[in-house]
Amino acid sequence: MSNKSESYIWPLLLRRISLLALIAFLIILTLIIIFGAKEKEITLTGAARVAADNVQSLEENLTAVEIRAEGGKIKIRADLASIDKRGNQLLSGNVEFIQDRTDFQLKLNAGEVIIGPGSEELSARGIVEVESGEVKLSTTNLTYKLKSGLLQAENLKLAIGPLEISAPRVDYDLIARQGQCHQGAVLNLTGLEPPLVVRGKKLKFNLESGQVEASGFMFENGSWSGLASAGTLLLAKANFEPEQVELEGKAFFNLRQKENSSTFTCLDLRAERMILTRQQTDWTLLAPGSWEMRAEDSQKKLEGKGERMELTFKPEGQATSFLGQAATLSVFKDGKKEIELQADRLKEDLLCGQINLNSSARLISNEFKIEASSIQLDQAGSDFKAEQARLEISPSFFKVTGPFFKNDRPLLATGQEARGSSQGIELSGQVTIWQEENVFWCGQARLDKETGEIKLTGGIKANLAYSCEAGSVLKRAEIKADELSLLPADRAFRAEYETNFSGEEFKIQAQQLTFYFEGEKPDELTRLEMSGPVGFVWKDYEFQAAGGLYLPAEEVFVLSGQATMKDTEGNQIEADKLTLLTLDDRITVENKGRKRSMTVLRRGK
Repeated sequence: MSNKSESYIWPLLLRRISLLALIAFLIILTLIIIFGAKEKEITLTGAARVAADNVQSLEENLTAVEIRAEGGKIKIRADLASIDKRGNQLLSGNVEFIQDRTDFQLKLNAGEVIIGPGSEELSARGIVEVESGEVKLSTTNLTYKLKSGLLQAENLKLAIGPLEISAPRVDYDLIARQGQCHQGAVLNLTGLEPPLVVRGKKLKFNLESGQVEASGFMFENGSWSGLASAGTLLLAKANFEPEQVELEGKAFFNLRQKENSSTFTCLDLRAERMILTRQQTDWTLLAPGSWEMRAEDSQKKLEGKGERMELTFKPEGQATSFLGQAATLSVFKDGKKEIELQADRLKEDLLCGQINLNSSARLISNEFKIEASSIQLDQAGSDFKAEQARLEISPSFFKVTGPFFKNDRPLLATGQEARGSSQGIELSGQVTIWQEENVFWCGQARLDKETGEIKLTGGIKANLAYSCEAGSVLKRAEIKADELSLLPADRAFRAEYETNFSGEEFKIQAQQLTFYFEGEKPDELTRLEMSGPVGFVWKDYEFQAAGGLYLPAEEVFVLSGQATMKDTEGNQIEADKLTLLTLDDRITVENKGRKRSMTVLRRGK
């Protein structure tokens, strides 16, 4: 072989050898990368400091480290790990940090982690996710004390079951399972539909006891919401469902509901303190101190206040019942007060609109006032029922002005029971109706609003004060009857069935008595009609007749139809008509078809 051939072969061999060496190097490098993740046991606290400014030791891809630390074991995985000159462990790229202690476990995933000297503190940045038992946290910046279990995070989101908490800055103790949000927080309970959302400043939460406290407390659950200076939320330990919300200091509560679902569409409540308690599917709101409320629907507005209040409503916001102590409730329509209710205990069924007032109950309207031991009011139809009632009925109650009672003064009434509707008022059980000296007692009474009629039944007794003409002295009389009706259309009242009328100088007994009054002077009696059989007593005389008439202005009594008169000595006169003129002590006897048709007698002759 020539020298020229040899010189050509050697470079070719060198190129082949170099290629084989490069292939072998790549294979070895690949194996190093693959098997370089084999775990190594080291103690970070014993790692030697590096003299270089930034990095030296443990700078390997897919590094895996297991640390024996105080109280447990720590395992670290990362794409890249190194130690700086201050002894900080620098981890980056898919960092996984696991701490296994006897009192809790923690798993952390982050893009960048720094573990300080002595493995006492850890800092993580980027997308940081933490798990400790059932608690899951995510944040962008985190500092963690490995020995105390205290975690400090920014822009934290914490989730455990249906409970979610978001806050810009939080301290959380993994051992005690409690935390504090320094710059406000939002708590979301996703187990409810719609979710219950709570907001607050300086919010504290304890997952062990299920208690959340905050200043500037606000909450919302679909159609109802509230806020207060401070508040506490209690959650069930098992499933973190809300059990109670307590508001302190100038608390406000708002409830909005669909029209026709209750007696109002919007309710606003104010109190110094409120407690909301969840029982099965319903909520009960309690204001143990003083409270004020406003409510409205499409037609009316309500305003109320009291000393103690309970409101029950369903989760979707439909209110079902309202209870107030020492309560006052006013109903406004077209800007004017229509009804005012007062009671030591006021309870309303908000589904049917029935209100129950108990103990010192009062109902005040433009037409009447009621004081009673208890009152039931149907708000929709304005019907009411009152026990042991006392009423003050305004003249404006009647559309037609009635007789006898003065039209510029209220009519007073009492009864064991009073019932009212848009048609009128009914009283029963030892009924009394009066105005000044005029008093009626009976078993039942009905006051008709449309016609102005007042009808009394059952053992009627009455004391009357009436005048015979304008300016005359009032006279007094008593009435007894089974029925008595005041008739505005006739300017009269009628007493029927075994009727007795006793004046100062006479007594009348008849089947029916009808009293007629002057139109503009309701107490001025113009005439009295008597229907038989009629019995009449005047001084020494007794009269019997089929009918009669009394004219108060002339003080004349006219008895007709088989009339008879007896005196104390037994003398008797029969006539077709007897006329008694009391002012002259004269009696006129009239007989039709007789020779002596009229005789005039004077008393005592």
